[in-house]
Amino acid sequence: MPGIERVVETGIYADDLAAAEAFYAGVLGLPLIASDPARHVFFRVGEGVLLVFKASATQAPGDLPPHGATGAG
Repeated sequence: MPGIERVVETGIYADDLAAAEAFYAGVLGLPLIASDPARHVFFRVGEGVLLVFKASATQAPGDLPPHGATGAG
């Protein structure tokens, strides 16, 4: 079986999306793909994508299936 070659997509949660954007774009220099200040911010990482969600917003029902995390990660 071949080894893992890359990660295509990684999802994490943050309570403060503005702080997450300031860190990942401002400090690490990741290009911003899309953002919704109330729900998510997405970044390009090489050929992959980093998805940063606000858990409380993604747990609400809507067009997409709800998901989220609580407690220590």
